[in-house]
Amino acid sequence: MEYRKLSAQEISTLTSRGCRSLSWEKIMVKDPFSTERIWNCEFSGQIRLGSFTADKDEDPDSPSTGIYSSRIISSDIGDNCLVRNLTELRNYRLQAGAQIENSGTVSSDGNSLFGNGLLLTVLNEGGGRECMIYDGLSAQTAYLQVHYRHAPEALESLRELILNAAKEKGKGRGSISGSTIIRNTGICSNIRTEGPVEIDGAARLTNGSIIAAEGAPSRIGAAVIADGFIVQSGSSIDSGALLDHCFIGQSVRIGKQFSAENSLVFANSELFHGEACSVFAGPYTVSHHKSSLLIAAFYSFFNAGSGTNQSNHLYKLGPLHQGVLERGAKTGSFSYMLCPSRVAAFSAVIGKHYSHFDASDFPFSYISEEEGKSVLTPAMNLLTVGTRRDSDKWPKRDRRAETGKIDSIHFDLFSPWLIQKLRKATALLRRLYDETDRSRESVLYKGLVIRRLMLKSAAKYYDLALSIAAGQAVSELLNTYPPAELLSRIDSAVPACAEKQWIDMAGLFMHKDRVDSLLKDLSKHQLKDIRQLQDVFHRIHDLYPSEFESYRLAFLAAVMESPRSSDQLASILEKYAASAAKLNNMILADADKEFSPSMRYSYGIDGDEAETEADFSAVRGKKEENAFIRSLLTENEEIGLHCSQLIERCRQKSTE
Repeated sequence: MEYRKLSAQEISTLTSRGCRSLSWEKIMVKDPFSTERIWNCEFSGQIRLGSFTADKDEDPDSPSTGIYSSRIISSDIGDNCLVRNLTELRNYRLQAGAQIENSGTVSSDGNSLFGNGLLLTVLNEGGGRECMIYDGLSAQTAYLQVHYRHAPEALESLRELILNAAKEKGKGRGSISGSTIIRNTGICSNIRTEGPVEIDGAARLTNGSIIAAEGAPSRIGAAVIADGFIVQSGSSIDSGALLDHCFIGQSVRIGKQFSAENSLVFANSELFHGEACSVFAGPYTVSHHKSSLLIAAFYSFFNAGSGTNQSNHLYKLGPLHQGVLERGAKTGSFSYMLCPSRVAAFSAVIGKHYSHFDASDFPFSYISEEEGKSVLTPAMNLLTVGTRRDSDKWPKRDRRAETGKIDSIHFDLFSPWLIQKLRKATALLRRLYDETDRSRESVLYKGLVIRRLMLKSAAKYYDLALSIAAGQAVSELLNTYPPAELLSRIDSAVPACAEKQWIDMAGLFMHKDRVDSLLKDLSKHQLKDIRQLQDVFHRIHDLYPSEFESYRLAFLAAVMESPRSSDQLASILEKYAASAAKLNNMILADADKEFSPSMRYSYGIDGDEAETEADFSAVRGKKEENAFIRSLLTENEEIGLHCSQLIERCRQKSTE
């Protein structure tokens, strides 16, 4: 691209239009160049101007391209950009089509990495779990950095890869993409944008990158203050949010005065009103309430009740403690946890807990406070309508563009990871029941009180879930293989596949030994750049269906007796249909509570019983018309019909 100096006539024309410069000779322009769209500007330093040749504006007070009433210092302004009423543009490169209007300063010091390479103090405010961020950071790469500190050589290698990626983003001048619009914004210092970005009304943005993509625009809105940050594609930060040293993943929503510092927030999370400090908010972390404080904890698929609070400071050696809330956990209103503590998958924390506990062995549980003690009720959350709705809604709420997804996420409820937990919980409850003296009312387990009478019944509920998992496995495998071939595959299954440990790496289900192998590769410097690591996670994500099938075959081999037969497959399907109906009916019974007489107390405010009923029906609808309830009833029918058809196939094979 060739540039030339301004002609004497062009300088004279610009001067007559209120433009000024002490060094006109440093201004380079590209033909076809016209002075028509440059008015009342001050230029200094090395300047390069593109061609402003858009069609004539219908409204002269709202031009579509050109430079007006602005101060430009050592910057490049590309073709058909619009710069209007800008206090100062310093050391920037505006790509063709960029727009900046009615704003303060947009400046770069020439040494910035635009948020890349920053270390965030995650989980432990005292340090030791820092995460280095960069444009493209996935939840899985962050998980390695934060949770695998016991592999220092691998982490040192990983940090080198990240630093190399970070340095690629530091090109001296700041860069504004051609599809970026900046309006009514106070300060943008050391900011880089990529793709269709809108910044409208932000107060101050410093040392950060805002990334967008086709079909996934990003937006920074009114009164936002962000210092040291990266925002990924499809995300919106709005309405007075405050970010200090934060990484924001894809399609995240943050606003309504939410404040966060030293925090990671990954795909499809929503944070409003409250506060986050040193948190790892994995995919689908949600907090919508003013009084909620998320601090020094790891979450994913999490929902924070109003007034949720955690404590990481025992007033001894400092704020050094952390919490772990596994996939699908939630907290009730004004719940409190004293960290370190751990909450199992799909469990609910209710009340205030002033002692440490580890409930990770018991998914789908209630953890409640009774007389100052943390009481665990295993399996009860399996039977609630809320848990079922959660597992159904997450895939539907993936706002990310179909291509370019960074975080690797699996949505299966009965995944190998969860099935292993269910099997362990069942065996553990039965052992505790057998070992507990009948005279005792409760048993203490890892800081939790479990009622002895719950040990046996909770194990039955876990068995119910395992029956469904086994039935789903047989049902789906029979869609691929005829009964005889399926039995052959089960007979050939490697038993170790059922025992190999699975983990949930911030949304990605994978074998634990894959992590160990990856750490070895990192420690030996076998990965050459950070993109290779991201490719590894994507491959693991894509391999999951086949590895899930292998696990299911081994799981069925473990639960079926030898010699295995089509009759056993039929029995598993019969039990599946019955168990699924039983579970769904218990969930429906829980949903029924939403339509009980007590739920009508605040309806029909000035009327009699008939008006109360009419008001309730008008607002809430009728139970039999509720979409969720109807879907469960339909599911019961569909599972029953499908299992009947498969059972008939199995029975036919067994008689041949």
